[in-house]
Amino acid sequence: MKKIVVFLILIALVLVGVACTNEPEFTPDGPAIDFTPERKEGAISAFALLAPANDAVFTSVPVFTWEAAENAETYTIEICTSPEFVEETLADADQHIYNKEIYFSMDGLTSPQFKMTANLKKDTTYYWRVTAVNADHWLYCADGNEGRTFTYNALEEREMEFSVGYADEWKVHEVGSKATVTVDRNDFFKTGNESLKVSFDREDTQRGEEYVESNGWVVVTRSLETEIYGPDAFYFNFFYAGNDATAFFRLIDEDNEYWYAPIKLAQNAKQTIIIHRDEFVLRTNGTPVVNGEFDYHYIRSVELVFEHVDGDGAAFFSDLRAITYADYADYFIDAVNFDRFADKKGVEGEYFDFTTETADGGNTLTYSFTTKQVTDENKVGYGFVTYDVNKILSKGDAFAFTVNVKELKGDDEYNFQLRVVEEDKDIWVFSLPKAEIPESGVVELLIPYSAFRLAEGGFKGDGIRQFYYLKQVQFGLNNYYQDGSITVSGFSVDSLVNTLGENLYTVTVGEDGMIESFEAYKNSIDVYYKWEPSTENKDESITLIPGENGGKAAQFGYKSDLPAASYRVNFAPVTETAYNAISITAKDVSIDGADATMIVYLHTAAGELYSFTMDGLLNSWREYKIPLSMFSLDENSAGIPTITSERIAGISVAFQYYYPKSLTNLNPAKYNSGNYVYVDAIKFINK
Repeated sequence: MKKIVVFLILIALVLVGVACTNEPEFTPDGPAIDFTPERKEGAISAFALLAPANDAVFTSVPVFTWEAAENAETYTIEICTSPEFVEETLADADQHIYNKEIYFSMDGLTSPQFKMTANLKKDTTYYWRVTAVNADHWLYCADGNEGRTFTYNALEEREMEFSVGYADEWKVHEVGSKATVTVDRNDFFKTGNESLKVSFDREDTQRGEEYVESNGWVVVTRSLETEIYGPDAFYFNFFYAGNDATAFFRLIDEDNEYWYAPIKLAQNAKQTIIIHRDEFVLRTNGTPVVNGEFDYHYIRSVELVFEHVDGDGAAFFSDLRAITYADYADYFIDAVNFDRFADKKGVEGEYFDFTTETADGGNTLTYSFTTKQVTDENKVGYGFVTYDVNKILSKGDAFAFTVNVKELKGDDEYNFQLRVVEEDKDIWVFSLPKAEIPESGVVELLIPYSAFRLAEGGFKGDGIRQFYYLKQVQFGLNNYYQDGSITVSGFSVDSLVNTLGENLYTVTVGEDGMIESFEAYKNSIDVYYKWEPSTENKDESITLIPGENGGKAAQFGYKSDLPAASYRVNFAPVTETAYNAISITAKDVSIDGADATMIVYLHTAAGELYSFTMDGLLNSWREYKIPLSMFSLDENSAGIPTITSERIAGISVAFQYYYPKSLTNLNPAKYNSGNYVYVDAIKFINK
């Protein structure tokens, strides 16, 4: 029986094969099929637009409909902000091309309706029209050439939340270093939400010499394509653990421009980050520049950017939302009201008993102290009254307040001190010596954040000055051995540029060509009003010290193995005298055998940048004379190849040391803080 079944199957297969071979064989060169589609001809009948109605107002993108027109084969719809239906472009002052009119069209529509998917701008009137088309004719809609109008008024929201999504929605930029992206579902920030985790491995971040520009540079991107109306800031929670990296929050707006804002990393601390839209800066290097405006109402993509990620580490990112900045006013501190802080106490290990009293509605604090009987004589005369703040600093860059120390008695050479504790518990201190306080005992202070130094024993976190989140503020003194009181009033967050205006970071060049002698400063605060430190190195600091000839000099700080710590000052170009060289007196006092490199930058009013690098500064005072002919146009600048003194409008001095410098160095410097170079007498000369 089985043999019969098999035989019948074989017969059937043979018959099928024979039948297939009896069909005409198809070849590419065979006869063409004679097929002509039916084309509609003749005049197109009038038709009318149906929806949206003329002058309609929408909070969401509408669906467009119209009557079917007799003899119409297809339809073309046009939507424009101009009744002329033209796409006009203009150029701004920087020759960036941008669209003056928004124009959108879609042709080939076979049915009398169209669902809009393109993005529209809020509070904008649009014109729309439809054209019916066949082989020989075309006809505008019955409403005429001008078309109908509608206005798009998107709903405004005070807050919009965005989930982190799935890990595969985040793409690691292939040009940069590698990273591993996962989604952590363990409620890392205790907010009930998942977190994006970006992990770094030393082998992936250091890809070799052929990737020198991308080593330690990681970008992760997620497409958002979201319309945002109402919110004017962005909120998210962030955590970073690793080496001294730099991080940015970056958005790609409607016309594909890249806008970024720095994240002030506090390592191993869970941070709440709030960034107002005004804090975003356009990235122009290697990215599109269209109109140069942050079109934040529509966000195409969100990115996390990490730079100098040179080793193992990880970052967590969660709770992203667009917010209304004013709704989060309680998160920020603009001024201290001492009545609002009930938790006032002396720091652990202090050697005074404190009592406090407030006045002027909490604007003024007087703290009195009496000495205690202690056994550690080395610690007598040291103590602080502490206030817990736990708020984000506003967009200022300095603390302003008045201090009155006239109730301090005796001849003790004390220091009034203000200490701040950051989110990662680093303690930063500013000291005002008695010698810098006038006889009245009253002094108005404007202290830049950059003027604070890491306190002795204050290295509790990463030792990096963030000044983003203020955990505590502490008022006190040291080297004082008697009873007394101090009054602090009007403590607020301020802005140097608002207070000092055009005098900020500006000096006057003397008739002798002297740019800076450091002799005119009464204290180290004043130096920060004239010299602007960078934040790239994270260890920038300026202190006045005795100079080579008994006067004053400056001590500039830098951290090894990071980009250069740079200090800049501006001045009016010198036109009366032509100089051919720059002179700088310097002394390297870096620790652990580091030989500091000094880079001198010359700036012009047109933004040109020229540089000269000197390796291996000596560890004794020396005058370095640099002919202007030795300066070359910096690789990141464009302009005239050579520089002359009358074009110079500013100077920067920068310091760095990379470890290891050479394999022959038997005692190489280590990655560290506390590296300094002494600088004196920066001036124009003729050599």
